[in-house]
Amino acid sequence: MPVMAVLRWAPLVQAVTSALYCAAAVWGGWPFDPTRGLLALGGLLLAWPLFEWSVHRLFLHGVVPDQHRQHHVDPRGDLSVVPPIIDLLLAAVFLVMALVLGWRNGSAAFAGFVLGYALYNGAHWCIHAGRWPHGGWFDAVAHRHALHHHGEEVNYNVLLPVGDWLFRTYRTPTR
Repeated sequence: MPVMAVLRWAPLVQAVTSALYCAAAVWGGWPFDPTRGLLALGGLLLAWPLFEWSVHRLFLHGVVPDQHRQHHVDPRGDLSVVPPIIDLLLAAVFLVMALVLGWRNGSAAFAGFVLGYALYNGAHWCIHAGRWPHGGWFDAVAHRHALHHHGEEVNYNVLLPVGDWLFRTYRTPTR
């Protein structure tokens, strides 16, 4: 079976595994209290977008730009990275969070982080597969991401442009 045919299943595999990671992280951080709730929120709204920006900008556009360029040339082609690579990255992030914050707090932060990954993964696939809802905020996200795909080195975040705001790579698309 051609590699590209196998990789087309990657978004589904990533959706299932990220749901399992999120459930395991919630279980590991249970019971949630206000502190763990804030850590989960920080994982979702801060840690994930900064990680996404860093991987996209520094690794995909910096270290392996030729391989990533194919995604820009054919956005409806291979939409993902091979799942075991993602699994290793997620495991490393969890390990760092657990070591720095402790098991329960690290699990809570990771639950938010991996939820951010799951939302990004689903949204990115929907945008490129043409299944993204039209109107309002959804159009703004899709247009901002399209600007990134049209040759500009901007808008590395998909859903929440925290890294783009912080590192001044955010551009508002003109319609």
